Amino acid sequence: MPVDRSELNVESYCSTRSSARHFTFEYAITSGYAPDGGIYVPAGPLPLFTVSRLKEMMKMDFDQLAFAILRRFLPLKEIDDSQLKSVIDRAYSKFTTENRVEVVAPSSSPVSIAELFHGPTYCFKDLGLSMLCNLISHFTPPGVEKKRTLVVSTTGDTGPAALASVDRAANPNLNILAFFPSGGQISAFQRLQMTSLSGSPNIEVVEFCGGGDDMDKPIKVMQKDEDWMKEAGLCGVNSYNIGRPLAQMTHYFWSVFRTLESRYGKDCLDPSKTIEENGKFVNVVIPTGAMGNIVACYMSKHCGLPVGRITAGVNANDITHRAFQSGDFSKSAKMEKTLSDAINIQIPYNMERLLFYATGGDHDKIKGWYDEMDQSDSLQLDPDFVATLQTEFSSHRVEDNEMCAMIRSFKANHDYLVDPHTAVALVAAERQGYFDPVSNSLPTVVMSTASPCKFQHSITVAAGEGEWEAYYASKFPPAGKQLLERAKAGGIAEPVVWEASKEGFDRTQIEWEQSARRLIKEKFLL
Repeated sequence: MPVDRSELNVESYCSTRSSARHFTFEYAITSGYAPDGGIYVPAGPLPLFTVSRLKEMMKMDFDQLAFAILRRFLPLKEIDDSQLKSVIDRAYSKFTTENRVEVVAPSSSPVSIAELFHGPTYCFKDLGLSMLCNLISHFTPPGVEKKRTLVVSTTGDTGPAALASVDRAANPNLNILAFFPSGGQISAFQRLQMTSLSGSPNIEVVEFCGGGDDMDKPIKVMQKDEDWMKEAGLCGVNSYNIGRPLAQMTHYFWSVFRTLESRYGKDCLDPSKTIEENGKFVNVVIPTGAMGNIVACYMSKHCGLPVGRITAGVNANDITHRAFQSGDFSKSAKMEKTLSDAINIQIPYNMERLLFYATGGDHDKIKGWYDEMDQSDSLQLDPDFVATLQTEFSSHRVEDNEMCAMIRSFKANHDYLVDPHTAVALVAAERQGYFDPVSNSLPTVVMSTASPCKFQHSITVAAGEGEWEAYYASKFPPAGKQLLERAKAGGIAEPVVWEASKEGFDRTQIEWEQSARRLIKEKFLL
């Protein structure tokens, strides 16, 4: 007998690779990876929001909407209503706009823009990590003999958001170790956001001499050691942590609702009809790296949100594009340096979650695929399955020169300056035909994942020094200016730097893992 998903609340979690063991929500978010190397998903079907409920949710403010969504995924026996509301309030308290996310339509723009960058570190990662870190803090209260050590590796935005979230939590039992790659692979502003917090006793920042993905294996090896996990209270908070896409579902519901309202009006959904019968959908375009954001959108769609086609915009590090176009899910030989650094990725964590849901929750298939992937860094998806993916997803690879041209043209035509990652998504939207209102009958929202303030070099290359100076003078966030002034005055410490081993890459990753264990013991556990 089919499960009534409209009445379903998630009670436990399991790995993408096996349903044999069920875990509490607390266990899932305070570990990161599952013990078998998979990543966590709700055990059983996703909840469904009916059309009637969606119409009610359209009238909610952002915080109420977050509660309505998360309540279906966070078991009441683990966190009650008042506790969840308190976590939500703390998570969003430092956002600079009451709406948390603003959905705007720049002058004569053919698409709406969802501004996801009004949080403390000016990027969409604040929406996921503020919530995740506050949930972890809730399950790690001060005054008890239990510590958590969060670990995060970043290609730009995740690190600053995670560090700032832990700093704001001000929980003596919550520590964080953050890694970022050297060689200018993140922006100067992102680097400064991290190093400015490194003086805290609960925070350590490490620069490693390698590519953006190179710290992933040492972190994963540590997390598969269950004894060490317990000793260190180790918890990975990159987007493989299920708390991230769950939290990010809220900004999809909010952005789709606001886009529907702008096209069809506030009462556009008829509860007497199904979503298909209503026929009111929104196409979504997303700058895509580790795929946590695109998975949050996909999960939202399968929970009933009227999302049409989901389009990924990627840069020269194009594994997602290759997988969607031809089934080629294989790690490239090297990480390409681009002007859209935050979506530089070689193997996106969340493809595993996306494939899990695209297969209808087939644990055995996912395990087989990822056993192969873990061994060879390469997987070829079969043509029939790729065709299935293409019914819901599109993708476009965008070169730096195309991204730069979009920054210039969107500013010239719509008086709106976008960051390089949003520009990648806008190029994808244009190629998809969404700039042509005649051929595209559905409204489209482009997810703007970061503020231009974080990318001086890329904006200057794209639009010139004068455009950057005008932006800095008129629209640069005041707190960001204060950070830059603090840096000019000196006093911000440089991070620890871990070199690559002369004995090769495999040895390097072993040494980094050993160094991470020592650092965690000496800094956080002794």
